[in-house]
Amino acid sequence: MLDPDIAVRRVSPVPNAFDARFSALWRRYIYRLWDADSRPDPLLRGHVVTVRERLDLDALNAAGASLLGLRDFAAFCKRREGATTIRTLLDCHGVRLDDAPGTIEVTVRADAFCHSMVRSLIGRTHRGGLRTTQPELARRGGRRHRPGPPACW
Repeated sequence: MLDPDIAVRRVSPVPNAFDARFSALWRRYIYRLWDADSRPDPLLRGHVVTVRERLDLDALNAAGASLLGLRDFAAFCKRREGATTIRTLLDCHGVRLDDAPGTIEVTVRADAFCHSMVRSLIGRTHRGGLRTTQPELARRGGRRHRPGPPACW
């Protein structure tokens, strides 16, 4: 009944009140990028975003680390009436994969995400660092600014 790409590894009973969307403890997105140092695989071009310049992973990871914790991510989200923009970012880091030359994986994990939050975080990657770090976000008081480009630029 399942698509060949889906494999069930374990099944466990859950309380009747469990909701797959609202009961999750955390969510994770992984974006794959190619930069100027990458050797793109044409078979994966529909699954990986190309960035023209070289990404500085140390700067990207430092910027990602500055956003960890309970924060107001209004600057990275599309506003929704009555919705909060306060989230707990648990992980935001990038690594260059050994088994896929030049492919960079950026992992973003949080208790929940605002609308367009991950796309905005990844889309603001610029020369290896997020343009809006936590100190800048604090200076703005969590106010929104012009949204960054989508993840697939």
